[in-house]
Parts: sequence; C-alpha cells; structure tokens
Amino acid sequence: MTIIERYYIKECLLVYLTIALGLAALVGVFEIIDKFDKLMRYEPEFKQVLLYWLYTIPKYIKYLLPMATLIGTLLVFGQATKFNELIAIKSTGTSMSRLFMPFVVIAVILAVLDFSIDSFLACPSNFKANNLLHRLKNNRDRTLFKTNDIWFVEKNEILINIDQYFPDKSILKNVTAFIMDNGRLTQMYVATTCQHNGIRWIFTDVTYYDLVTMTTSKVNDISLDSINALSIYDESVSVADEMSFFDLLKYNRHLKSSGYDNQKVMVDLHAKLSYPLTTIVMMLIAIAIVTRLKMGSGTISVGIAIAISLVYWICFALSISLGYSGMVPAFIAPWLVPIAFISMGVYLFQKMPQ
Repeated sequence: MTIIERYYIKECLLVYLTIALGLAALVGVFEIIDKFDKLMRYEPEFKQVLLYWLYTIPKYIKYLLPMATLIGTLLVFGQATKFNELIAIKSTGTSMSRLFMPFVVIAVILAVLDFSIDSFLACPSNFKANNLLHRLKNNRDRTLFKTNDIWFVEKNEILINIDQYFPDKSILKNVTAFIMDNGRLTQMYVATTCQHNGIRWIFTDVTYYDLVTMTTSKVNDISLDSINALSIYDESVSVADEMSFFDLLKYNRHLKSSGYDNQKVMVDLHAKLSYPLTTIVMMLIAIAIVTRLKMGSGTISVGIAIAISLVYWICFALSISLGYSGMVPAFIAPWLVPIAFISMGVYLFQKMPQ
C-alpha cells in the first residue's frame, strides 16, 4: 500500500466516522423533538430524555453508515479532483482501479461492521429505548418482551403462562391461566389458542379445571373478563427491531415448528443480511462519480449523496413491501435492490477511466 493510498484511507475513515456519528446524533435529536409532546406528558427527568436519545443513536448509525460512506468518499475525492490530485496520481502510472480497490475492501469491512452494530448494539438499545418509554407511561418495566415461555401476573390474582406468542397476529399459543382467590389457587384454564378480537382475549379449545371441587370440563370459546385490560405487547414495537439476526433466526424456526405463516419474519430476517450490503453499493457509486465528474463543491457532493440515497432507500423499501405482501418471495425481496445496484456498481468500476 502506497503512502498516497494510506493518506486517502485515513482521511476517508475519519470523515466516515464523523459523518455517521454526527448524523445519527442529529437524527436522534429530531426523534426527541418529534416525540416531545408525548414525552412531556409523562414529565420525564432530563436524565431519562438523555438516555432515550443515547439509545436511539446505534439504530441510526446502522441506517446512516452507508450514507456516511457515500458522502465521505465524495467529499474527500471531490476535493482531490478539484485540485487535480487524481490527474497527478495517474501521471505516476497508478491506475484508478488500483487506487480505489482498498476502498472496496473497506466497504466490505464496513458492511460486516454494520451487521455487527445491528446485532450487538442497535437491537439491545432499541429494547432499552422502548422499555424506557413504557416505564414513563406505566411506571414499570415491560413484563412482556419475549415471544416464548412467558410468565406474568395480571391484577395480582391471575398467573398466566404462554408457551408461544406471535405479536404480528396477536395470537397466544398454549396458554395456562391460574386463578387465585385470597392467595389460594382455585381454578385453572388451559387453552390451545388465545386471540385478541380487538376488545378482549378469546380462549379457544379450553380445558377448565375447578381445583375446589376437583372437576374438569371442556369449553370451545370463552373470554376471561378479568384480563380484558391486558396489554400483551406494544403494537408500535417491531419485533425485528429488538431482535438480532440470530434471535430472529431462532424465532423464525419457532414459527415454522408451530405451522404459522412467517412471511414478514422471513423478509425481516433476510433484510438484516442484505441491508449492510448498502455500504458496498454506496462506495461503488461514489467511486463511479468521482472518477467521472470533477466536483469541488462539498454542497454538490452532499446533494448528490442525498439524492442517490433517497432513490436507493425508496427502491429498497418498495422491495421489502413487496416481500411483506407476498408478491415477491421472502428470500428474494430484500436482495433485489442491493444486488442490482452492486452489479451496476461493479460494471462502472470495471469501466472507470484509467
């Protein structure tokens, strides 16, 4: 690696870090402002607001790292083209493909980093942020954040165990409700399925045990009025946002074993793998631009970066939506846009002016 390559790599990495952290912190502030009226309703302490802001930063670093890669590369090499540095490099006999090949490798490393940030920082932080909001609203932590083997007490008189929970469908599987009276266990309901009908939870295929008379009976559908107010899960919370790729993979296997349609979870699972490829896409696009256009204005570079990012993310979101709807197979939808853009980027890289 030449001195020139090391210089540009150092400059770019510093700019990537600055832009990613700066944009993530700024967008986190915008989220606080957007939710300010809701947050102030619960009179949070300044420390709690600050913590919520800090919890949002890893999520936005994950999403904004590709844009930081694009903007940083355009800024650094935009200045290089302005002062004819690339022409000087060419005069030494160094090809542009050799100069930029290390940056393609860096983009691959950043893609792995983006995946790691999502799995080990963003998902745990999302859970903490959502739990903080729940604590502000209800003065207690969320008791339900898992999807299997859930235990909780409702109104201090009903102990409930759920074998499996499917948030997207509001379905509980294999539910056992223990009814207590003055600390004494008096009744037990064992239901195969429990589903929310918009008003209350309906137990289906129920076996009722009267532990006082020691009798049992079968019931088709019943509603336990005493748990009508139960909020199983915050509907505004995405399961995928709080689960790492490995947790989501385990959850997907759990769904399959239960015979449930897992289209959305499958799309989210593949999206966690395909989205980090966006850093490679943005790097290849940036290289294609700086080797073909002479840009000296940072404003122009940022404007181009934002425009390209918007086009990419609109296409990616559309592809994900098609996957959710089932119009495109779940294992294909999240990969369509990254692979298409990478193919175009590789072609432009091979055809760059030397």
